[in-house]
Amino acid sequence: MRRRTRRGFTLVELLVVITIIGMLVALVMPAILSSKEQARRTGCTNYQKQLGTAAAGYEATHGRLPAWNAKVGVQQANWFVALLLPLGNEPLYEEWKKGTPKKEFIAYMVCPSNPFETSARGLTPSAYLANADICRENKGIALSDVKDGVNHTILFSESLDDHYWDALDRSTVFAAGEDVKAHLSSKHSGVVIAYFCDGSARSLSEDINGDILKNLVNPEDGQTIDDADLE
Repeated sequence: MRRRTRRGFTLVELLVVITIIGMLVALVMPAILSSKEQARRTGCTNYQKQLGTAAAGYEATHGRLPAWNAKVGVQQANWFVALLLPLGNEPLYEEWKKGTPKKEFIAYMVCPSNPFETSARGLTPSAYLANADICRENKGIALSDVKDGVNHTILFSESLDDHYWDALDRSTVFAAGEDVKAHLSSKHSGVVIAYFCDGSARSLSEDINGDILKNLVNPEDGQTIDDADLE
């Protein structure tokens, strides 16, 4: 009985198959990477909205937003520590309130596009800064005091600088009188996500005019910003 021999792929056929697979991967990968980055942007947006919701809750209780150098109980603190209670982290808030501040890694203070290398105990990285022209020194202002319109005034934004949520200096804030563009930065492609006083989070172009950005930070400079200027 004659045995049937199986014919294998030739080298040319293998090269053709490999080429086709490579082309398919090249076509699919950008979509996959874009989808992942979009998910990271969504995460960053949601983290800032979480801070914004806590800030609104704080204002509802105290009639104003927290100062950047807020005091919690007997402990000197900052705006983020003041928001720990409305953020639902009562145990950590109570530690600060009684004067025994505790360092703790907080996942929602780290942008998903710029992940911290480790969540080891004692590390307190923060990707988000508050507007010092609103969370003012010693006493923050109320949202009703934002004269330029809450929809055109930034409350929080992300930054690539080295920041820590438990810092007791001005490193947790930015202000219109500073080089705002140097502070507000991200690893999102071409944009920086900022949270506005009206409760919206927007993607601002990294190429946005510096003067316009300062106008968006200053809550009472009397400057009207067109939405087209934010692109």
